Amino acid sequence: MTVETRYFRSDQQTINGLLAYILSISQSLTSTYKTATDAGSRTVTFQAKVSVRHSDGSETVIQDYITLFSRTTNGAGYQSANWNCPETSLVSTDAIVVSIYITVYTVETIVTFITEQLGASKLDAATWTFTLYTQRYYDSIEKATTGFFYFGNGTYNSCITNFTWSIVAVHQFQGDGLTFVTT
Repeated sequence: MTVETRYFRSDQQTINGLLAYILSISQSLTSTYKTATDAGSRTVTFQAKVSVRHSDGSETVIQDYITLFSRTTNGAGYQSANWNCPETSLVSTDAIVVSIYITVYTVETIVTFITEQLGASKLDAATWTFTLYTQRYYDSIEKATTGFFYFGNGTYNSCITNFTWSIVAVHQFQGDGLTFVTT
């Protein structure tokens, strides 16, 4: 079993036909952010979607619209939420896609991240912790609310902890009829 922290990086890669930001065990050097803005003084909500991306480009959704957290007043900083990832079968060429939704009333921005092909046989049942650096800003002159999601470096260290996956061991028996060795 492999237990990792996966960072939302600011660089991109194409895996299984999808160009997306990288979700990796190492952090990138530069930060970036994404926003959603709508008129009025609004609540900003942050949600996630987790999917398996197959080598043929198709996706299997594990869970959509995972409620993470919201901001109802101006402020910025880290917010964390847990999600119970169910055990999910994989093949070695599968990658995991995590999309973050920033929603301000009727406006939604989706930021998509993808792992490398994991070489895994399953995602283990585990409680993932999403930690995102978020901000809500209401501009009283423009009369609009903007939600921000920052990621990509140590200053904005947005990540998922307890990202857990496994490879099913394959045992081959070799021997001379008396002694067997597992490889």
